[in-house]
Amino acid sequence: MWRAFQSQGGVANIERLDRALKQRRELAQLHGKADYATYALTRRMAGNLKAVTDFLDRVRDAVVELQKRGLAELRAEKAAVLGKPMDQVRVQPSHAAALCGRQLV
Repeated sequence: MWRAFQSQGGVANIERLDRALKQRRELAQLHGKADYATYALTRRMAGNLKAVTDFLDRVRDAVVELQKRGLAELRAEKAAVLGKPMDQVRVQPSHAAALCGRQLV
């Protein structure tokens, strides 16, 4: 029953989505834009893809620095509680930090 409910629409929905994507692409091209994302961004505060990418890079960099400090504090506290030197204590960074591709501690 669950599978039947999840499958409703099937091919018809795929065709509708395909038609919607084609119409978005056509709309963007009519406005002289390479793709719908670029068209949509020009109508919003962000303005363009580079502005969005630059903003997200700045946010990521700020978060990574905060996380480094937080993990260093956590590591120091863990070392104190366990009575071990810092070089023998590890803390596991979050999955988000791993996605950034950076070694934090």
